[in-house]
Amino acid sequence: MKLSERFSASRGFPLLRGGLDALSIWGLLTVAVLLQVTVVVDVRVVGGTPSLPVVVVVAVALLRGPVVGALAGFYGGFLADALGAGLVGASALILVLVGYASGAWGESVNDRAALRPLVLVAAMSVLADLGSLTVAILVGTGPAIGTTLFAGAIPAAMVNLLLAIAVYPLVRRLLRRDDAAPSGVRGPVTA
Repeated sequence: MKLSERFSASRGFPLLRGGLDALSIWGLLTVAVLLQVTVVVDVRVVGGTPSLPVVVVVAVALLRGPVVGALAGFYGGFLADALGAGLVGASALILVLVGYASGAWGESVNDRAALRPLVLVAAMSVLADLGSLTVAILVGTGPAIGTTLFAGAIPAAMVNLLLAIAVYPLVRRLLRRDDAAPSGVRGPVTA
């Protein structure tokens, strides 16, 4: 039995449905990161800057689990770092943690409530901003903690929550799953 089959069988949902699924995730993250570093980087709404890669990584992790979420986070973060969005490796590390945590939460909750993904996007946005702040402080380039958290992280989380209203259904549609899962198997949040 292949490792991916064993992982899929133990979790109750497929990691990837095949090349089309991986290609969809690759395309979504590539577009999200390119939009982030070219257009969205200059957009400020109510004091916060939206983070498209965080929203897409959370959506992918909720739909495909923690392993694919972590891989998507690594790809999105590494691409953002390679395009000059920050300290090389910092975004990759932060988005790996966001992707894994979102996927693990999605596995543990067997609920199809529409608000849960939105709340998770807001929470993971704050976590990503706190992670970026922590890395910046450890490297020695960080600003004051209190002003950054309330002036940037909370408004950015609210903007990401609004962005997730449009992005999450799009990602869910592109990564559509078969709902014919065996009874009693808990999978990631899909609504």
